[in-house]
Amino acid sequence: MKKTMMILAAAIMAGPAPLVMAQTIYSNSFEGVNGTPITNDSAWTAASGVEAYVTNIAAYLNTTNMNTPYMGAPFGGNPGVLSFANGLLTNSCGSAATKVVIDQMIQPIQTTDLPYDAAVSNSQCSITFISNSVAVWHGVQTSAWVVDYAKWGIMNSDATVTSGKWCRLTITLDYHGLPTDGEGGYNPMFQVKIDGKPLTSPDGHVTADFTSSINGSWLSLGKPAVYPTQLSYLILNGTGKMDDLNVTQDDPGGMITAIHGIPYNWFTYTGVTNDTSMSAMAAAEADQADADGDGMWNWQEYIAGTEPTNWSSRLVILSTSMSSNGPVITWQGTMKALAANYTIAASTNLSDGNAWTNLALSAKIEGVNTYTVTNAPATTPGFLRVMVSQ
Repeated sequence: MKKTMMILAAAIMAGPAPLVMAQTIYSNSFEGVNGTPITNDSAWTAASGVEAYVTNIAAYLNTTNMNTPYMGAPFGGNPGVLSFANGLLTNSCGSAATKVVIDQMIQPIQTTDLPYDAAVSNSQCSITFISNSVAVWHGVQTSAWVVDYAKWGIMNSDATVTSGKWCRLTITLDYHGLPTDGEGGYNPMFQVKIDGKPLTSPDGHVTADFTSSINGSWLSLGKPAVYPTQLSYLILNGTGKMDDLNVTQDDPGGMITAIHGIPYNWFTYTGVTNDTSMSAMAAAEADQADADGDGMWNWQEYIAGTEPTNWSSRLVILSTSMSSNGPVITWQGTMKALAANYTIAASTNLSDGNAWTNLALSAKIEGVNTYTVTNAPATTPGFLRVMVSQ
């Protein structure tokens, strides 16, 4: 089964870039009659034998189907999506802009092999989903104006991707304009984000500048010996689904908070705040920010899957008791917790914050959870805690 792959700027446009005034380059929410061929849109071209059409999926952006709950979609994620199989499918969203942002929802199908064909080798960059990770075809520079070769690189990030779940894929291409001093200083680069989190690489740089420190999220564009100066088109290769394609010159939505990586949409969805400014989001995720006064900070409620505006919805131990098999601990839980399980840990020394030992994992259950700890420490005093983490 082919994986979902996105190939960007498979043809390189050279020469002076005209001034582009429009901020929106191309957009499509793929709403329409179920089964409508996408090639009815003049911007799309399908290779022979490729199946590509609008598919209506009711309420696909719920927390169960999302790689990151509450991430949201560029246009809200209405039922219509683009379904494609046996790619190549080309979109002619070319732009002479010096900065291009491609933002969309994508449901990848993952395999374990990395593709290599003419479409990849001739691209500025390509992105594919492989083994719950993301691989990127990118250039490798040895100086500010020379790309020696291009290669596939597995990106390092805590933004994992689950096969079959919808994630928000954002690619920012920064061409910096044309070089003004011959070759020196010209280093077009790009950045890939999954659900708002930048993917990093040992070949990447911290900023869109070859001279910045390494192990960052900005990578050189490919096409050795050719200066990529603008986007020509993108290609979908393989099998998968995509929605809400938005190509602009602006930074996209889908923002996450700086410290805990909480989607802005979660704060508005749960009623913490309707102000989506960066300052308001920073205040909402700060320590001590507790919208319902239940003792759990807002960012803790996001991780625990509880409701930040409902005092009775919180992660709390209800009771403890002793049985012949060991201590019994009961707590209030939730199916909305982001982690796969609750962790039960023990300590015999509360004065040492690092003295906790994980004893067991317990599957999350809606409402009241009860677990008997059969391997609790034999020494006294003994303390137990329940936690859930990202």
